Amino acid sequence: KQVKEGESVSINCEFSSKQDSLVGVYLRRKLSNPIDLIYVHKSRTTLNESYINRIEFKGEAKNFTIRLKNLQENDTDIYYCVFGVRRGILSDQYGQGTMLIVSELKMEHHADCSVGTRNYREISHKDPIVIGV
Repeated sequence: KQVKEGESVSINCEFSSKQDSLVGVYLRRKLSNPIDLIYVHKSRTTLNESYINRIEFKGEAKNFTIRLKNLQENDTDIYYCVFGVRRGILSDQYGQGTMLIVSELKMEHHADCSVGTRNYREISHKDPIVIGV
């Protein structure tokens, strides 16, 4: 998904497996410098300090939405919902991921003022399909 600097993006993480026990969910950046933005557990939510003023969170571990605000070019990355599941052993299952490209906000000049465009985008993720046991 491509957005401009200063815009927001909304990412939904949904876990619907009936076979696995969900322990918690991370929203993880993967490419440049792997980092967890947020960890959602049934008893608590933990935010990465670098994103504390730029993340809004709604929902619970099995179905939540994160809105990442005031995007900057260095937010360009692939974002994954990573589900910590227990089926005998604890393991991570990655959602499909979303490539987010944040480009410079281009200003339009009109006489004595400059006007930039800001939009709100939504991206949805579903939990991964697990085949076999």
